[in-house]
Amino acid sequence: MKTYKLTLLLFLLAAFFFSCQKERSFENDAFPSDGQLQADASLICQGNIVSGVYKADTALNTSHFVDVSVQVNTPGVYSIYTDTVNGYFFRAQGTFSASGVQTVRLAGSGKPLAAGSNVFTVFYDSTNCFFNVIVTGPGGGGSAVFTLNGSPGNCTGADVQGAYVAGTAVTVSNKVTLQVNVTTTGTYTVTTAVVNGVTFSGSGNFTATGPQTVVLAASGTPTAAGSFNVPVTIGTSSCQFPLTVTGAGSAAVYTFNGAPGNCTNAVINGSYYAGTALTAVNTVVLNVNVTTIGTWNITTTTTTGMTFSGSGSFTATGAQTITLTGSGTPVAAGTFNIAVTTGSSTCSFSITCQPADYFPRTANSNWSYEWDDDPDDTTYVTAITPTISALGNTYNIFMSTDDISQGMDSAGYYRRSGGDYFQYINLADYLLFDNDQWVENVFLKDNQASGFSWTTSGYSGTISGTPVTIRIKFTILQKDVSVVVNGTSYANTIVVEEKYEAFNGTAWVDATAAYGTYRSYYSRNIGLIKLEGFDPSGMPAFQLEMRRYQVF
Repeated sequence: MKTYKLTLLLFLLAAFFFSCQKERSFENDAFPSDGQLQADASLICQGNIVSGVYKADTALNTSHFVDVSVQVNTPGVYSIYTDTVNGYFFRAQGTFSASGVQTVRLAGSGKPLAAGSNVFTVFYDSTNCFFNVIVTGPGGGGSAVFTLNGSPGNCTGADVQGAYVAGTAVTVSNKVTLQVNVTTTGTYTVTTAVVNGVTFSGSGNFTATGPQTVVLAASGTPTAAGSFNVPVTIGTSSCQFPLTVTGAGSAAVYTFNGAPGNCTNAVINGSYYAGTALTAVNTVVLNVNVTTIGTWNITTTTTTGMTFSGSGSFTATGAQTITLTGSGTPVAAGTFNIAVTTGSSTCSFSITCQPADYFPRTANSNWSYEWDDDPDDTTYVTAITPTISALGNTYNIFMSTDDISQGMDSAGYYRRSGGDYFQYINLADYLLFDNDQWVENVFLKDNQASGFSWTTSGYSGTISGTPVTIRIKFTILQKDVSVVVNGTSYANTIVVEEKYEAFNGTAWVDATAAYGTYRSYYSRNIGLIKLEGFDPSGMPAFQLEMRRYQVF
């Protein structure tokens, strides 16, 4: 813990929810994604496809993986992993660049210790689901005997998944599911011939006879557009399934859900403030119905300074989602309808732009700060959904931590009314009074010019048994200026000086000589970006600087 001789330095730190313990730098300057694993009512992972033959005492390799489906609500970095069972596990890390349903491949690692049925739990965000892996004995249990449905003609019930575009490499979403009839259980490995630059392969273990399915993952890059037949052979059984490859510029055919009215169940992400440029977190997710797979490209007309656009490819027909990213700067506060069109299908979604806010309190907004230029001494702060009521007002709750693995602690209560920003504080924490005394004061005003000052009421109590009466004086030193913090320039920043005054029995006197001064920097629609403390001589005592932020 850093130690400062100035007692009132601790008061300010308590007020602004920061502590200064050494800790691991955990946020890596990247935004975490948000979403849910897709699972059925029994929490079995939807879309899970287990690949590879698992044998006791045999290390896993690149052929051992499992695919899971994830509903991504907010793009960003992700870590999806399983527990370790019987000596092995599955894991994937990466970045979701768009919202919607995504397929993630978890690579296997380790070595199964014994034969048997292993149930794995998959973890992502705050969700989990389950899948099962069968491990055979060291000898492998023998090869399965099975036939392909439809042999020797077209593969009956073949389900080709994913979009195949000439010149574009296939992904984990590209696969085919085949129907088979198993007469002898055991392991299997199937690989097709290369057709038009693409091959399909898969391996696994049949644990029961009768009708089963085999999933073959695609690899390669389609070389040309057209319709092709892909032959599959296992033993003396063979069949073929169709593969359609579109040209690089083939456009999809789809309609918007809700057209021609409001876009049904549109999801608006990010915060929108008049006068603040949109960023990558300002997106809208729209529901569509696809009748022909292919590429899509949409740009809305500019409305009140905002435009939404996006492009991509549909990998399947039916219900799908698209994500459009906002750009531009809202020119006014209010609610605005934005029309989006594809072909003859049009629907509208609404964007509500808030007035400028220099201390956002929206749920899940979060900030990371660095102490005294030490990258390993950081504090993470977030606003949570619950609120508290006190003094006839409702306050947003902030939480903070110096080590995310140790959980969060309460970090302050805040509200706004017009251009005034209020904090609800306990003077026992804020001023180290001997007894609890909860009060409210204004710590920021965004509707006053540079040079404007205001004071709190006088607070009377005792500190270590000594009676005191103290008040806080705030002064706007600068209004809507640009400030550089950690190499980033933040426009529209208000700089507020905080000083203390003591009542000597007849008048209020400046207490800077005893307690020093403090400066807080608030950037429009971002929040606190910098905090400085100065000793009584005016020399810097500490500084706190923002590293990253995410405002919703």
